[in-house]
Amino acid sequence: MPDNKQYELFCSILSTVVYFDIFSHPLTAAEIKEFAHHSKATDLEFDEALAILVGNKLLFSKNGFYLPHQKFENIIRRDRGNALAAKTWDKAYKQSVLISKFPYVRSVIVSGSLSKGFMDQDSDIDFLIITQPGRLWVARTLLALYKKVILLNSHKYFCVNYFLDSDHFRLPDKNIFIATELMFAVPVFNPGMHLRFLESNSWAREYYPSKKVEIPYLEDEFPAPPALKSRLEKLLNGSLGNFADKWMMHLTVNFWQKKFKTMKKQQYERDMQSHEGVAKHHPNGFRDRVLHEYESRFTELKKKIDLIAVGFNAEEPPSLS
Repeated sequence: MPDNKQYELFCSILSTVVYFDIFSHPLTAAEIKEFAHHSKATDLEFDEALAILVGNKLLFSKNGFYLPHQKFENIIRRDRGNALAAKTWDKAYKQSVLISKFPYVRSVIVSGSLSKGFMDQDSDIDFLIITQPGRLWVARTLLALYKKVILLNSHKYFCVNYFLDSDHFRLPDKNIFIATELMFAVPVFNPGMHLRFLESNSWAREYYPSKKVEIPYLEDEFPAPPALKSRLEKLLNGSLGNFADKWMMHLTVNFWQKKFKTMKKQQYERDMQSHEGVAKHHPNGFRDRVLHEYESRFTELKKKIDLIAVGFNAEEPPSLS
């Protein structure tokens, strides 16, 4: 029978595979070892645990990938998505350079599916943008106007739906979804600020204790800030900028409250956060759907782990959710 450490490793592996499978994203053994939730173990311990889980049909393996079912067509989907993501990174870098030229933008971070090395025809390039304190809404409004007027509101390669200023790094929402987005986000412009952001949310590392932080571009590869950015910031650094930031926030929040008036208050306050240091625009409830499916599927698999571990006498193992 498995000991406590092996039991927890079973839970960790299945938690990890199930979470990524929500996105139809099978994992290799090396990825499972790096992404394993709440767990560190030797390669031999991981290999033994994977073999036991496959032998008991809790996992299925093909072509070096592991899945919690036999929908092996997801492997082909992932291969295609990886190839498209590799082609998309050049566009993401160019857009990051463009975003970095806007006033008060201090860091540009790629999140969403591209940060996990996957894209399909329906995917957007999602950006988390960190701004100077007190000027978040100026930066956001200018970028939103650029998207609406110049890009005709296209968000395929310019999805700027989450802004933080550098005084509001600590996130109140702590769960596996947020931890995954944090730990997989890829800093493109000013990675040093991104590392400060991660340090302010060190709890996320508990979910991914072995995850490496990717930094694909070096700081000195980015062009110097344009003169126009410096001039606009100089113009807006005083009382004019203070007024503009508050006015733009007030205008946007009023618009959102009317547009999403049927949204439940708890969801609105969490997914449409809007105050002087945060602007989040996630109205589709995606986070809740992912968490609900993860909890449901992992709970069912954990029952099967317990059947393997008949006679396991340890105390109730900690929840991995």
